[in-house]
Amino acid sequence: MLARKGMSLATNVVVAGLVLAAGCKGDSRPKLTADLMPAGAQPLMLGKSVEADVMAKATTPDAPPEVKKDRSFGGDGVVEFNDHKLITITDKNGNSYDLWTMGDGPPKLGKMYLKGDGCPWVQDHIAKLDGARNCPGNRKTGMSGTTGYFCLTAENGHVVHVECSEHTIEYWLSDKT
Repeated sequence: MLARKGMSLATNVVVAGLVLAAGCKGDSRPKLTADLMPAGAQPLMLGKSVEADVMAKATTPDAPPEVKKDRSFGGDGVVEFNDHKLITITDKNGNSYDLWTMGDGPPKLGKMYLKGDGCPWVQDHIAKLDGARNCPGNRKTGMSGTTGYFCLTAENGHVVHVECSEHTIEYWLSDKT
């Protein structure tokens, strides 16, 4: 970048840095922490929990969870989400947990759908955080009637999408920044 008349090269560098920083929406999103996971999901964590963790959460003394696996994980069918081969675990209450490989070891929790808490919980814990509406793409963020859409940033830098309705919350990871 050439310095304009009357502007020093240092000023131009600072201005260019500010423009680049403003374009990094991921840096301004809240970080996903354990307290930003609904009580119904705890102690699970997106991008970290493995199949054994999810099975322990989804299993109750009176009902084992339903497990569906893609052929690539030893199942007998095609189970996918956004081109990810999945292991899907569904508990007796209809909560579901999807695991897929993330390039570093076994499949990890990448998506979950929970019944119960819904948007009131999201409004109390996520919606009020600075940057929670800084989501990639052009989808409307924030609350819209009884539904809402917000984003966080996972430890690995992936976007955590949080979508809610009156009685459900869905979290999922994407590679978008």
